[in-house]
Amino acid sequence: MYSPYIRKTVIILCILSSSVFGYEPQIGHLPISQIALSEYALCDQQNPTIFKQQIKLRMLQGNKAMDHGTWSFSAKDEDLAYGLLTFHYISRITNWHFYHPDSNIKSRHGKFEMSHVRLWNWAKQGLNRASSNTDKALFLGALVHLTEDISVPAHTIPVFHGPATVKYLDTSGYLSQAIKGDSITTIIKDPIDYIPLDKAAISQYFSVNRQQICKQISSTNHLTVDQIRHQLALKTHLAIEQNIAKCPNVRWSAFWPRNIDNHYFGQYHFGMIFGQSGKLIQDTGNYCQFDVNDSRYKTFVNDRHIDAIIADMQLFEWFKSNFL
Repeated sequence: MYSPYIRKTVIILCILSSSVFGYEPQIGHLPISQIALSEYALCDQQNPTIFKQQIKLRMLQGNKAMDHGTWSFSAKDEDLAYGLLTFHYISRITNWHFYHPDSNIKSRHGKFEMSHVRLWNWAKQGLNRASSNTDKALFLGALVHLTEDISVPAHTIPVFHGPATVKYLDTSGYLSQAIKGDSITTIIKDPIDYIPLDKAAISQYFSVNRQQICKQISSTNHLTVDQIRHQLALKTHLAIEQNIAKCPNVRWSAFWPRNIDNHYFGQYHFGMIFGQSGKLIQDTGNYCQFDVNDSRYKTFVNDRHIDAIIADMQLFEWFKSNFL
């Protein structure tokens, strides 16, 4: 048996050494944000440079820091975040990057906040108390990061993924119901977090739909950040309830069954993980056959990336309307 001290040490090292609670930053988060910045500039024809380069860089820095922590922060940045655990590695142990549009009331368990609610509120507090727009943009990056996560089904059903060892910090056994894997070094990875953006397909989509998207962005400038987040979560939930092409009786949600005895977390399909080849069997007995390079996987993920980009653009519009 591992001693409590060794267990806690390994848990902390596992969490602090890997970005396993959301899109991998270089593959997902940063490319999504960068495309969103470019598309937002194309929409704002009257003032396409209102997001100055320093604001863009600070937003991207804040986005990245949600996974990589404050190692790159200056002393001034540390002062900005003083009293808040928005970006600190240590907060990742008990504050996770999940959000369900309706079930966050069940997200608190002992010392653990399984949703991103506290991180979200700390980011809003930091943004409101920062005196300059460039400093506010650091916390905007945190909000952008957490919002982007919600375009991934496993983040908003939610289904736990990350270091399975956190369950050893919970003596009640509650987390063990949702977190599988007996090894103290097990890390559960969600496949969508590691799928790169299809930049050509995304560019084509925006080229065809840009005018409509720009109207949507400008018409939603009254939305709050909470409303933008909530709308994206609902959109992701709606997407997984759609039937899979060529399998009219099987829904995408079969990859992520929802409930574990009224637990905050759902679960991954027992026999078939998103992105694999094989037969996805729904609880009704209906099934859908997939190949590993199935175009339906690519289309589904591409749609989620586009949703995340549009939500980012809405956050930029909110930031511009309220602070620039």
